Amino acid sequence: MTSTVPKTWLVTRTIVSGASQVTAGMLLAAAQAVADQVNATGPGASLLPPVENLRQSSAITATAVVEAAIDEGVATRKPADPGRAVREAMWQPVYGEEVTS
Repeated sequence: MTSTVPKTWLVTRTIVSGASQVTAGMLLAAAQAVADQVNATGPGASLLPPVENLRQSSAITATAVVEAAIDEGVATRKPADPGRAVREAMWQPVYGEEVTS
């Protein structure tokens, strides 16, 4: 896994689910979510989703972790729509107007 996956589930478990601990099921959910996003059957196939889809991949992975935290009973917050809660918690790159000289 890339360093993005651990950062994603750490952030989502504390912000979105408020998980009291990280469980083996949450780690498995993160790994499975990443694996489900690729087709690694061909020779030389990537084991990770493309970087071009990093935000979407992170959201999918984070949602799986939140759902696992809820399923395992370690979530102190249980959003009705975990995917939406994850997307709303994600940092949005918003920049001011371009300054030209």
